[in-house]
Amino acid sequence: MDDLKFKAGEKLEALHVAAKTAADNGKTKAEDIYQHTYETIRKIREAFNEIWHHELIVESRRRVANFTAETVQRIREGAPPLSPALLYNELVTLFKDRVWRRSMVIFMCGVACGCASGMAVGLRVGARAPQGPHARQLHSHTDQSVIMVDDAVASG
Repeated sequence: MDDLKFKAGEKLEALHVAAKTAADNGKTKAEDIYQHTYETIRKIREAFNEIWHHELIVESRRRVANFTAETVQRIREGAPPLSPALLYNELVTLFKDRVWRRSMVIFMCGVACGCASGMAVGLRVGARAPQGPHARQLHSHTDQSVIMVDDAVASG
């Protein structure tokens, strides 16, 4: 009976070691993914701040704020509501300036590149097959002296 308890204890210990190894591997992978994601977000934040404080973007923000303030002032002074023709004339006046047009082109290119890269990343991550072991299988010889652990990967 003691021999049976001893062998069962050995097998449970081997199972415990295999489970701990699998858990440690998963934890390491999760920490690597977290660190990579953190660095990527930090780089995106730095790039966004650099673009946000670029002189053309700052000038564009200033122009939009001035245009908005002037429009609000006209409305407060009792100006008639903007008609489509008046709005069109205001937009033509606003877009005649070369700096403003360039800023808008840079902004639209940024939006297009951001959307395209987001879609590419999303499609790539969505199409990725699961990696790594999905289950572990314990084998022992007929004499119960050796225990082996195999990784079983799901086949699609």
